[in-house]
Amino acid sequence: MLATVSVAWAAEPGSSSTPIEISPEGVQALLSTSQPFLLADAEQPGGVKAGGGAQTRVIYYTQGPSFRAAQVRAVQDRSTASGANQNAVKFASQRLTGTPLDWKRLGLKFSLDPVPAKALELTPRQLSEALKDGADLQIVDLRPTSDPAVPVAPFMPEALRLMPHQVEAELPKLSKQRWLVFVDGGDGIGASIAQSSFHHGYPLATSLKGGYPAWTAATDR
Repeated sequence: MLATVSVAWAAEPGSSSTPIEISPEGVQALLSTSQPFLLADAEQPGGVKAGGGAQTRVIYYTQGPSFRAAQVRAVQDRSTASGANQNAVKFASQRLTGTPLDWKRLGLKFSLDPVPAKALELTPRQLSEALKDGADLQIVDLRPTSDPAVPVAPFMPEALRLMPHQVEAELPKLSKQRWLVFVDGGDGIGASIAQSSFHHGYPLATSLKGGYPAWTAATDR
């Protein structure tokens, strides 16, 4: 089974003295400098077209809980920014840390609203990446069981176990600031509950697409 680990990333040695990560507060501080920058969704197809020209720093983000795509884009920029004919500002490409709620709280400006417009469905791969990336997740195990002593799935040992009909009454136990992941037994109820939670004011509510059976099939466990 895939373990939950925190992944440490780095650009090519010596490629830049600029850290690969930047916090929302760091972006806010950039607003008081003369350095132009662009906040870019790393999962949007096509290349980045920076309106500020060649000297615009690109800061990538992802809408979901895994930062993998943003990290890859920033590292790719740095690895290709070499030689006199290349865009040297790519050395400063970065990944934005935090969640969409953190970014909105500080008033960062985006061309597209980074807060999801509805509850997201995560594929097993996306959930696996989020776990490996050390994303702050609150997992709710919705799988029915006649024996409450049956342990939760190995990849979510700290998950909150609730039956689907209990979720609404137990919403106060769920965080509005963390990514929520509802995991069902493959019956699709997780997506419905995630969307209902979203409408109850939980903007980071998600579900595992295909439920736990899809996870076990994807991980061969």
